[in-house]
Amino acid sequence: MIKMIFAEMKRKLTFGLGAICLLASPAMGEEPFDCKLLSDGELRIYNHLGIPMKMASGGWVKVKRGAIVLDEQRALIAEQFKPEGEIGSLIPYKRPQILFSRYLIEGREKICSRQRHEDVFAVGELAEQYLLRCLNDADGDGIFETYRRYVELVSFNSRTRILEEPTGTLQTDHLLTQPFKVVATEDAKPAQNQFEPVLRSTIKIIAKTKHSVMLQTRSFATIDLGNQFISDRYPSVTVEIPLLDGTSALIGETKVSIRRMSSGWEISAPDGFRDETNLICGGTALDTGHAISVFSGGGLQILDRSSRHTMKIQPLE
Repeated sequence: MIKMIFAEMKRKLTFGLGAICLLASPAMGEEPFDCKLLSDGELRIYNHLGIPMKMASGGWVKVKRGAIVLDEQRALIAEQFKPEGEIGSLIPYKRPQILFSRYLIEGREKICSRQRHEDVFAVGELAEQYLLRCLNDADGDGIFETYRRYVELVSFNSRTRILEEPTGTLQTDHLLTQPFKVVATEDAKPAQNQFEPVLRSTIKIIAKTKHSVMLQTRSFATIDLGNQFISDRYPSVTVEIPLLDGTSALIGETKVSIRRMSSGWEISAPDGFRDETNLICGGTALDTGHAISVFSGGGLQILDRSSRHTMKIQPLE
């Protein structure tokens, strides 16, 4: 399954190649992102960011190359829906509840699920080759009668790094086993939580001289696949801060403090990250300042717009 998700992520990059070339230019770094670039995709919609979880404490760290000053992780929260009432054997304690989320499919919002419940979706030709099943309400009465498959999972050869071509089969609407409405649920968790993206923000020491320290800060979305993180690129910004006892400096909106101890220099980011990170394009993309992370149905793509140069940060007064 991991290989299939990875293959789909790579396949979906084809619709965004023009955007990568555009946003890589430093001259365009401060331009607003054009959400129309995503209008033909199969995109996941998220509502907000979760509470930060510190992977590294943010306490005082000895200034040395490779040291992690701060490492935070924030989940992306998507609105979840479930069928109203019981459908077939989908009752508590007998079979896992099926959950739906909002997606932007070819420019239109749809309610879709990654789960393959036979009690809800009929089994048909090529059913296993698609990640999403999206509900349709043909007459607009709030009751879904049919569904259509999206996000084709193409085969991927991990040795040769070659993808097979999509089948090109035209997808049509299929009848649900029974019509139903959906209702929002607040306490449900994603059925495949390991495939959910998270925002990862880090500050790392990459060099130290007699008079200054070089920090590399990154803020990017990534997908947790259980035993590895998959991301196309990890854009970063490098800053240089003078080593002055008792001083503080800002990296964006994040405060970093430095002190001189008998054992040597120490550094900390006691307040955590304070950079402005915003969900944009109706919740289908995340703007971390120097990169745009786009959430497709089968993975994510990161568009780099960092300036790729070292900034010298002056101490706070």
